[in-house]
Amino acid sequence: MQFIENEHSYIIVSIDVEEDMPNWQIEDETTVRNLQGIPRLQELFDKYGIRPTYLLNYPYATNKEAIDYFKSIQDRCEIGAHMHPWNTPPLSEGESTRIEYPSNLTYEQQYEKIKSVTDALTGAFGKAPTSYRSGKFGMNEDTLDILSRLGYLVDSSVSPMVSWEEGNGPSFFNYRSRPFWWNNAGAVLLEVPITIGLNRKVPEILEKLYLRIPRYTRLRGLLSREYLNIIDLFWLYPAVSSAEEMMLLVDVMIDKSINVLNVFFHSSEIKAGESIYTKTEEELQEYFNRLDKLFDYAINTKKVKSVTLSEYRLLNDE
Repeated sequence: MQFIENEHSYIIVSIDVEEDMPNWQIEDETTVRNLQGIPRLQELFDKYGIRPTYLLNYPYATNKEAIDYFKSIQDRCEIGAHMHPWNTPPLSEGESTRIEYPSNLTYEQQYEKIKSVTDALTGAFGKAPTSYRSGKFGMNEDTLDILSRLGYLVDSSVSPMVSWEEGNGPSFFNYRSRPFWWNNAGAVLLEVPITIGLNRKVPEILEKLYLRIPRYTRLRGLLSREYLNIIDLFWLYPAVSSAEEMMLLVDVMIDKSINVLNVFFHSSEIKAGESIYTKTEEELQEYFNRLDKLFDYAINTKKVKSVTLSEYRLLNDE
């Protein structure tokens, strides 16, 4: 694993563009009503000169209205790929509820599904996607090999310091937010993790000790932002972090010379009623306010530069 060091600071905004999930669970009917919120989001990006990376999954990649809209903004963003096993062909009987993490598929199943969404996006937009994120962060070594085979340049499936093992998913407990090169089966792929980190800079040994404290314990709770506010895990994710928390994390990352800020969220969160995080118009407005404050701070105060996932990869190829 070879880490990336950058002289300048960059912000990447990578959105999982996927079906509606008003109850945060797989729905019987697949809909993409949240498409109605994308133009408002793109206006916010345009305000700050941000070039987002929209990672479209299969229901979006095969929806004519969605294709037409993203074609209209194709010169101001990147179109990448995202995959949910339960709604990406080929589908077997009962699969919609049996497998949620792509990493739990067989190699061949995972290959065929990633190829399906890749082919759909290539047909829709006239060029193959080169950036990818696994649904529910469900990636493994098979994923890396498959992405390399299909010509991808960059993956963003690592959620550092977090384990999904309780739900039968992967663990990224020992990973951090600094981008790095995978070297899998002789092919090189860049990993740009989403940005997750502690709310203060601490020595590595203390960081490891804190992370070893079980997540749902009294001690972890007492140390958290809700109680003593001594130390906690923050995400550049407006659904779970306030604007102030995200701005603090920006400072911590840059202070640690982790100069890539990868902001992550879901398209279902930018239309009221399609996510548990934005059930009302008031909650949706607060969500946009958080993004606005974060972008203003990152772009205008910290002077970071906006790039897409694949643009960042190309910068490091030079």
